[in-house]
Amino acid sequence: MTESGPQRDTEAVLLVIRSQGNRKVLGRFLAEHGLRGLEAVDEDSLATALSLDAPIRLALVDVSGFGAGTWTLCERLRTAGVPFIVLSPSRGLRASHEALAYGALSVIEKPVEKAALIHLLKRLEGR
Repeated sequence: MTESGPQRDTEAVLLVIRSQGNRKVLGRFLAEHGLRGLEAVDEDSLATALSLDAPIRLALVDVSGFGAGTWTLCERLRTAGVPFIVLSPSRGLRASHEALAYGALSVIEKPVEKAALIHLLKRLEGR
């Protein structure tokens, strides 16, 4: 588990993403917008992130690379009370339905349009 972005006491966006490249890109993007990224690449690192005292604003969960384990991760987030958004491959209609059934706030189709993502993050900030 690693961190990117502003200081530790700011709310973090948990990046539950298997691909190191995608984590780096999203981590830099969040930092550019004053948000701190906290990374989890598997169930163990997710458990560690959830046990930290760091406040987590929400999680971004990329369904690519996790297989059926994706839904276990989503269930852990839901149980922990962490709102999450699922990043799904284009034409991933089944994954979108499952994500919503597991409690996702929203599903964003990949490739992620950064302007839409920051708009959604800002909108969720006020909830």
